[in-house]
Amino acid sequence: MEPSARRGVRPIDDTDPSAGPMQTETGTVTLVQEDRFRLAADNGAQRLFILSHRARLRLDELQGLARSQRRVCVAYPDAEGLIAGAAECVDVVERS
Repeated sequence: MEPSARRGVRPIDDTDPSAGPMQTETGTVTLVQEDRFRLAADNGAQRLFILSHRARLRLDELQGLARSQRRVCVAYPDAEGLIAGAAECVDVVERS
């Protein structure tokens, strides 16, 4: 399946000068408050994210992911020194 066909995936425009390198983190959404959420990463880290306006996921869908405890992959621009990452894509990780 093409990445752009998956729910929540938005192709990155390589010509956009503001689009820096993207990082990904996989884990479980444990808390949602307004447009902010916490991810319990697979490596044990707790990461804070803000749902970007560029994300295709709606807030009620994000809350549903927290309730169901499904594993997700979060893509966000690399931005060192920030308290929270801007989640541009939150995609369910299917079990293999």
